[in-house]
This record gives sequence, structure tokens and C-alpha cells, in this order.
Amino acid sequence: MSEREFARTILAVKELPFVDTVNVPAHAKIIFVELSPRLAEVLPQARSVLQVARGEFSVDEVIRLYQVYVVEYLEEVADLSHQLLRDAQRQQTKKARSS
Repeated sequence: MSEREFARTILAVKELPFVDTVNVPAHAKIIFVELSPRLAEVLPQARSVLQVARGEFSVDEVIRLYQVYVVEYLEEVADLSHQLLRDAQRQQTKKARSS
């Protein structure tokens, strides 16, 4: 990817609604995509920045990483939370019936 194409890709990634900033350290092989402040507030710090290998950097790759490391993570957390809530409600129902 030429430097011009790379710069265009950075601008395109910055336009994604879940992206706040794109940091490209000089001579680094990793690009850091910081997620929006709203997401950063609710995510663990390790999940609020996506790390993309420079050679794989593209809008599609950033979206893929977001899907894997944010969306799927939050789905797993929500599923677990709902399951624990159901378990607690069943437990309370059993206690109420046995009293």
C-alpha cells in the first residue's frame, strides 16, 4: 500500500462511527485504533483500543476486529449476565415456594 493509500485508509477508518482516533507510531508495525469515548467508558481498557498490523490495516480489518473484540465480547457478557439473572430468579422462586 502506498503512503497515499495508507493516508486515505486512515481517514476512512477515522470516519467509522465507533472510532475516536488512529495512532500510527513512527516506524511501528502496529496501528492503534482508539474507540469512541462512549465505548471506552464501558469497555475494559484492553478492549478500548484495537491493534492492527500495519500490513493488514484496512477499513474491513478494523471492522472485523471491532466485531470480534468488542461486539462478540459484549454479546458474551450480556448472555452471561442474563443467565446469571435467570438463575438468581429461579433460586428466589424455589426459596419462596419452600417457605
